[in-house]
Formats: sequence, structure tokens, C-alpha cells
Amino acid sequence: MSNSSYVKKIHRFWAGRDMPDEYRRYGTQWEKYNPGWTVIDWDITALEFFPALRPILESLAERDAGRNGIEYFVQVADVFGYAILEKFGGIYVNCDIQPVRPLPELPLRAWASYENHEDGRIVNAAIGSPQHGDVFWWSLLRAMPERYFANPTAEMVETTGPAFLTDFAATRPDQLHVFPTETFNPVHWKQIAPGSNADGFDYPAETIGVHHWGHKRDGRSNTVETATQ
Repeated sequence: MSNSSYVKKIHRFWAGRDMPDEYRRYGTQWEKYNPGWTVIDWDITALEFFPALRPILESLAERDAGRNGIEYFVQVADVFGYAILEKFGGIYVNCDIQPVRPLPELPLRAWASYENHEDGRIVNAAIGSPQHGDVFWWSLLRAMPERYFANPTAEMVETTGPAFLTDFAATRPDQLHVFPTETFNPVHWKQIAPGSNADGFDYPAETIGVHHWGHKRDGRSNTVETATQ
């Protein structure tokens, strides 16, 4: 494994309301911990890069019904994260992940991380691949429409998020490296009180980034139709 083979870009996505100040600081911290890497904060206009995904994105927008709800943008970010890696390579991280150490030596293939120690679910909050065109992300994007339109009103974790990623990875275990939960998810969302985040917990020595699970602070639900601002 060698980071010298990587496109040294850390992609994030934010749309809708203004990005919270702490999330802006996290972007600066990613660059501070990783000299030579550049953080790119994308917005909704970047979705023009992905015309093949338009049916899913249009469905999400129709279901959101113009409310610009948090759930809608989270699910759009699911789609965007996979697609931006396939197009450009590098790393995609959710804006609510706070870096606490430099990146480790990264796999020379697609990667993600486990959510917790119990259920084996793989989360898409921090994902990566060295270069564009990775076969795993390419194949996942082509499988997504069938998964989404089989039940478009299901919870977002099922149609575009971690459940979809976990199920797809099970069919291609040799194409995805999965980091332990401690790497990016040292605190599980069930441990976080409503309205709070992952501050105040002890993080293991192998933790690179702390996922603060912003939905706990925002009180977000799991389906676009129940969107809140």
C-alpha cells in the first residue's frame, strides 16, 4: 500500500443550508494533517457530471417536493460520493467527519469502513480509491438504479446508503478493502445523545477521523418524504 499512487484529493459534498462552521474547520484540518492533499467542497451543481444518474436524482427531488430537506441532501450525497470517486479518484468523506490524525497507508483498491462491531455493515461516510475508474465503484453505480427503483421510498440506508453498499460488497469481496470501525467510526451513532455529537469520547490510537453522525444533532429521519430543514 502506498499513498504516492493516490490522486491527492479529499472530496466533500454540501448543499442546501449553509455549512456549519465546525464542518468548514474539519476541511482545513484534513489539509493540515495531510500536506500535499487538497480538500474540494462540491455543491449541487457538480451533479451535472453524472447524467446517467439523473433518473435517481430526479426521483429524489420529486419526493422532496421542494422542501430542501436534510434527508434529501444526505441521499444525494450518497450518490455523489460513489460517483465522484469513480470519476476522479482520491477520497470522499462526509462533512461531519473530523480528522484527528494523518491518513494511514491506503489500499490500492476501493475502500470503506465498518459501522460497528456487531452487524457487519459497511458505511459510505469515508470511502476511497487511488485513481478514477475503479472497477468497484464503476460496477456499484451501474447496480444502483435497479436497487433504488425496486423500492424508492425505502429508508435511504437501503436504497443508496450503507445497506446497499454492504450488500453490493458481499458480491465482490476481493474488490473492496474495509477498515475497522475504529478508523473512521470510533463512536457509533447509537452512543450519541439526541442533539449532540461524538465529542467527549475516548478515541482509539488507530482513529484517523471521527464521524460525528450529524443526523443525531439535527434529528433527521431516514426517508426523504419526512424531510426537515
